[in-house]
Amino acid sequence: AGLTLIYKALQLYYVTENPNCPMKIKAAIFAALGYFISPIDLIPDITPIIGFTDDAAVIAGAMAIAHLYINDEIKNKAKDTIRKIFGDSAVAELN
Repeated sequence: AGLTLIYKALQLYYVTENPNCPMKIKAAIFAALGYFISPIDLIPDITPIIGFTDDAAVIAGAMAIAHLYINDEIKNKAKDTIRKIFGDSAVAELN
């Protein structure tokens, strides 16, 4: 799926842990993350080049909805998780 897409998905996950985040935003995030991990997609992930386009669009939509709740703390938690899974060099590639 790509490191940047995983990073954004992690940011969304950590937003849901914020008690100040409204339930309707959390529901939209969980729906997007569910679609992201689902093996059933509009465009199958095994399709060359465009396989993850629908996943990226869904995550981008959720990011737009949740943008007010994505702060430096959320970004740092997501980066720490990326670091634990993929190593320090992976974090350097992130925006």
